Amino acid sequence: MKKQKSDSFSVFGNHIAHLQELIKANLDRFTEPPIGPVGKYVTLPKEFMRFAVAIEVALKGTLRCYLVVNGQDKELLDDLKRQARCQPREAEIIIAQRCGFRYQNLEVPGGDLAAHAMCNVLNVKNDDVFNALIDVCSLESKLLFDDREVAERNVLNGPSGHFRMVQFVSEVYLPNGDKFVVREGNLAYIANKVSRRRSIICEDVESEIRGLEQHFDARQRDLQGLRLQESQLRAESTDLHLYATQEKDRVDNLSRRYHRQCTELHSLEEEFSDQQQEHTLDTTVLEGEISDVQEDLASLEARGLELRKCIAAANQDLNGPLDELEDVNAEENKIAAELNDPQRDANETYKQLTKMKSIEIMSQRQVEASQALAEQLNQHLRSIQEDRERQEKNALRLCTRPANILPRNAYEKRVKQVEHQLASAHQRLNGLSLSELKNDMELKEIKYKTKKANYDKFRQNLLQIRSMLAERKETWDRFRAAVSRRTANEFSEYMRHGDFAGKLKFRHSNECLEITVLQNEKGATSASQMTDMKELSGGERSYTQVALLLALGKITECPFRIMDEFDVFMDSVNRDMTIQLLVEAAKNESKKQFIFVTPNNLSILQQDPMVKVQTMDPPRDRERNSNAQ
Repeated sequence: MKKQKSDSFSVFGNHIAHLQELIKANLDRFTEPPIGPVGKYVTLPKEFMRFAVAIEVALKGTLRCYLVVNGQDKELLDDLKRQARCQPREAEIIIAQRCGFRYQNLEVPGGDLAAHAMCNVLNVKNDDVFNALIDVCSLESKLLFDDREVAERNVLNGPSGHFRMVQFVSEVYLPNGDKFVVREGNLAYIANKVSRRRSIICEDVESEIRGLEQHFDARQRDLQGLRLQESQLRAESTDLHLYATQEKDRVDNLSRRYHRQCTELHSLEEEFSDQQQEHTLDTTVLEGEISDVQEDLASLEARGLELRKCIAAANQDLNGPLDELEDVNAEENKIAAELNDPQRDANETYKQLTKMKSIEIMSQRQVEASQALAEQLNQHLRSIQEDRERQEKNALRLCTRPANILPRNAYEKRVKQVEHQLASAHQRLNGLSLSELKNDMELKEIKYKTKKANYDKFRQNLLQIRSMLAERKETWDRFRAAVSRRTANEFSEYMRHGDFAGKLKFRHSNECLEITVLQNEKGATSASQMTDMKELSGGERSYTQVALLLALGKITECPFRIMDEFDVFMDSVNRDMTIQLLVEAAKNESKKQFIFVTPNNLSILQQDPMVKVQTMDPPRDRERNSNAQ
């Protein structure tokens, strides 16, 4: 930006300043000095500075272009661009003619919209630059608005789907670079994807530098905050690393203790197994203890025998209560058996009651269903009666009640016929209902009106084209008649040089040409006129053809005229006369080049600076010269 502030060309590219120096050094090689960059001659007033983005989007890359007058200057400027090492998209070239004055009577929208046209907003210092922007970018048809709704209200006409722009308006731009256009009756809104504002139009480098400095300071503050966060995260990372080290040491201590305990447990297991083996093998020591235990067991058995005897004596005393207890249990079982029969009866009764209750519920449900069905049938009957009454009213409205009522099967047959006709019509209409048919008819009416409007428009255009065609054909007929008269006059003039009287008659309706030739001899009458070219001699016919070709060439704007072997069938008199006629005709039209090819001698021609004769060597001489070489 600071470089752009000191160098006014840096905004257009890094190599434009060098290119300008090369252009100044080679100005004498250009047909007209190149004009550029175009943006140097275009400025935007301060009151319209908000439209800078929109204008640069509309002009695209035209502000970086150079203007030349022809292809030769373009090639020279391309060479200078290569020397300045410009990029392919840098300093593009536009060939534009220079008229020396600014275009007038531009096709600008009328009324208040003219003030919104870009050509009336921008200040263009150079008239040729203004004309180039009009030709390339169509500035007069691009409008600028602050608000989209206001723009649509002032620019658009017609309903949605049939939008039309106001006359002489092609695009409408908003301050942020967005635009909208109308394509085939639809409104297309195109958003600007390039958000950064360039300073080619506004040339406000100071504000951009301040904005960039503020942006840089904000980024610096963000960087400092990020660095502070980084230091905090580094401190937390150090603490976490220390904590992880401590935890690792603690886990290592626990692992060592675990392994030590496992080792001690293994040693204790080995010691215990050794002790078991010692006790199992050394049984001789316990033999005395075994004998003592056996004596104790014998005494315990004797004591148990005595206890059994005492228990048997006690059991004899308990036999009476036990028998009574068994009798009570038997009585209890008998009473329980007697109680089971009433319980079974009660269960059977409960089952029957449950069954009857379910039957009652089912019957009630059937009654409710029958009542609902009866109500439904009554409603259906009422609807049928209403339908019958309505149909009867419709029938009475259409016709009177028949005196003779036909049998039912006759009406059923007629109903079937009508239903068949309805089914056929329904199938023919693709199953559309009456409402759908009405909607379809409305759509067809809209399409018909649209087609009719287009037809009327095309018919009006056709009638206008026919009138224009008739007018042009009438003009063309006048031109054709004038050209025919001029050709006939020129033909008569050329024939007069050969002592002939000639006349041409153009039969445009039959697409034929009649040639009448009369020799200027004493005593010649109209009977000596010849209208058939076959009646003329070879020389006369060739002379007549040459005169006709000269007359046709006189009205044809062609810079070259070539005739090959025009004097082949002429005698010497007609040949000399024809050659003199051709030379005089060529000299009279000095701005055109005539080439005549003939195998005959041209020694009769006198030296003339406007006539150049090139004679080829005979074939033998050409072969001899080629062999010699």
